[in-house]
This record gives sequence, C-alpha cells and structure tokens, in this order.
Amino acid sequence: MNRDTADISLKTQMPGTKAEALVARDKKIQAKATDCYAFVRALDDWAEGPFCTDVDGNVLMDFTGQIGCNPLGYNHPEITLALEKMAHISPIKFAGTDFYTEWQNGLPSPTDFKEKIIEATAMFGYEKVFLSNSGAEAVENALKCCYAKRGKGGIGINFKGAFHGRTLGALSMNYSKRNHKKGYPMIPNVVTIPYCGEEEKSYCNCGFWVTDKKTGEEMSVLEQMLRKGVGVHDPEEIAYILFEPVQGEGGYIVPNEHFVAELKRIQQTYGIPIIADEVQSGLGRTGKLWAIEHTGIVPDLITSAKALQVGATIGKAGIFPTEAARISSTWGGGDIINSIIGYKTLDMIMRYKLWENAEKMGNYFLGQLSKMASTYNCLESARGRGLMDAIEFGKQADRDKFESECFKRGLMVIGCGYKALRFLPPLDVTRRELDIALNVIDDALRAI
Repeated sequence: MNRDTADISLKTQMPGTKAEALVARDKKIQAKATDCYAFVRALDDWAEGPFCTDVDGNVLMDFTGQIGCNPLGYNHPEITLALEKMAHISPIKFAGTDFYTEWQNGLPSPTDFKEKIIEATAMFGYEKVFLSNSGAEAVENALKCCYAKRGKGGIGINFKGAFHGRTLGALSMNYSKRNHKKGYPMIPNVVTIPYCGEEEKSYCNCGFWVTDKKTGEEMSVLEQMLRKGVGVHDPEEIAYILFEPVQGEGGYIVPNEHFVAELKRIQQTYGIPIIADEVQSGLGRTGKLWAIEHTGIVPDLITSAKALQVGATIGKAGIFPTEAARISSTWGGGDIINSIIGYKTLDMIMRYKLWENAEKMGNYFLGQLSKMASTYNCLESARGRGLMDAIEFGKQADRDKFESECFKRGLMVIGCGYKALRFLPPLDVTRRELDIALNVIDDALRAI
C-alpha cells in the first residue's frame, strides 16, 4: 500500500473488538482527562501521510493531526530515515539547560534545532529561544519573561474564548470552557476582553468596541482602559497581552482585521508586549509560517509547541531575563529524539514552503465546506485559515453525532469550541486526499 493510491478501508465496524478491549483496559487505570473515541493505532502496521492502520486492520484517514502535533502525517520518509540512523544510546533525554550534547554522525543536535527555530523567526528579528516540554510551559515562560521585564503592576490581558494550556499559570489565561479551570486558584490581575471574530464588523456587538461615557468617542476597550484621563490602568502596569492569532480550542475563530489593527496600534502606542500563542496555529498551518504574519503585528514573544515536538518561547534577547535561574527546566532542550524530529519537521516546512500548499489546499477545502454549510440545515457556518478549518453546528449534539458518524466511516476528526468541529490534515495533503475526506463529511452530514 502507498499514499498515492491509498483509501479508507474498513474490515470491521468502528471501533473494532481489539480496539474496544484495549481502550477498556486503559480506562481502568487512566485518570479521567478528555473523552475520545476508541481508535488504537497499530504501531507496527502501515501508515503514511493522513492514513493509518488500527489494531483491527482498518485503514483510517486522520484529519485530527494529533491536534496539530503531526503536521507531516504518519511515517514521513525523511523523519523515519533520520530515526533509523540513531545509535542505541541511553539516556535519550538529558538535563538540557545544564549540559550539552552533540551527534558525530550528522544528525541535528538540540543546538542545531534551536538555531533552526531562530532561522524560522528571522522575519521578527528574534535572537533567543528557550525550550521546554509543552505549549503550556512555553506560555508559562513567556508570562514570566514579561512579568520580569515590566516589573510594575503585573496586569495581564487575555481574551474571551482563549486557551493557553493546563498548568495553573497558563490555565489562568484560559477563557474557553468552565471545566478547564473551575475551582483552581488563578493568577491575580488578569483582565479578560472580547476577541473580535472575522465575521464581525469593525464596530460589532461583541463588546471590544465601546462608546466612552466621558468623551462620547468610539474606541476599543483597550484604549478606554489605558488612555490618560479616561483609563483605569497606567500602561506601564500592563505586563503583556496574550493573543492567539487564530483561536484554537475556543473554536477556530479568525480575528477581525480592524481588531488586530487596534492591537498593533495599542502595542506601538503604549509599548505593551504582545505574546503570540502559536502552539496550534504556527508552523505553516494557516498559509504562512506563523499565523501572526496575517495580522501585521510583530509580537514580542512567540510560544510554539505541538508541531515543534517540544515547547518553545522565542523572542528578542531583551525580553528574556538576564539573571541565571529565572527560567529553567530539567528537560528543556534535552530530548534528543524530539530535537531530531522537531528539526526535521521545521526544516521540511521551510524547505518545501508547505504553507503555500496549506493556503492552496485550504482554500479549496474551506470552499467545499462553505458549500456544505449553505446546503445542510444542521450547519451554521464554515471558517478557517489555510488548513486550520472548522464547521459550526447549530447544536452541540449534532456536532458530536457528526464526529461519531465520521469515525464510523473511517475519518477521524475532533471538536473545538462548544459546537464547532476542526480539521487538521497534513500540511502536504493532496486534492485527492481532501476529496476522500469531503465525501465522508458529506455522507456523515446526510446521516444526521
């Protein structure tokens, strides 16, 4: 079997008996986390691109992309070849902020990986990167950098619908779902404001644009908060604005152009650092290498992870603490295998300019989803940017049923927001592969 001719092939109903048995075993010991369907990949069976084989011998198509962690699909030959070159070594992880390591056989080292990340952010003039284990940790370190740099009131600004991770600091910045944060202690002095979506007008009813009672002027809530004589906060008190260039978990919301223009003006007028959370949207997914490039904003820091295989906090040298041990991590930059995979992934995205395929194929895919949204009454809209796309259902129950119907037909997809469902195919997805998925999507919509 090969990717050019592969198709969905189901030998059993979904899930099969072997998958159900293994999932049942796992659920007995796994602490409750998120709910997912019973897919169990057969690690020693065929998989390539968006196709993978489960333990019951079914060939499925994966449009979850492991929530953005798998941007090149399964078993990309350049990655598997690099992994085959690895010697039998132990340990494969080391204390990366305390020690160094280097390959003698030409494989990329953690230092090569960090240099590649700096190369990927050359358009922003970045000079430093700090690696960690996850996107949440990347966000935590970005917050620390800004708090240390600003050193004033320590007020943070985030947005409704935001998701930034599950550690307590990052969780304090979430504003997407109640279950993520209820009952947990939060970082103080966080101000949450509306996130203006693409479909909304420049002066919409989301609450970002207001009429100030003192002056009668129309302005943003940020300007109202900060302007001398009107605002309640001195701009120097604001440590950062934490912003997703496309909201991920919150529902794949693309920001309104007037909204992002105002964020840029606020940044330049008041000197407030902007952290671009690119954990899910970055690395070619939206039709540019970084989603923030669509906005014209030059962020002070970028947080990346998922597709990068590790967490990364990236920015100019001046935004990072100069005092030792202000930020650190035992495994930061010390995962040898992830450094190889992360380097190779980033290198291929840049070398083949995969964001161009994401834009081209994304335009086609979103166009077809939009036609379905105008055809099926259960759908409210289709939206997205590049290959970061979603459909919005009128009811959450319909969304959940649709996800199940897709799985029964061999297509894996995953929800976001309250009623939306997201699609994350590989960045090198082909028109043929999109059409296979679109046929399943159409059948599943008919079923509900």
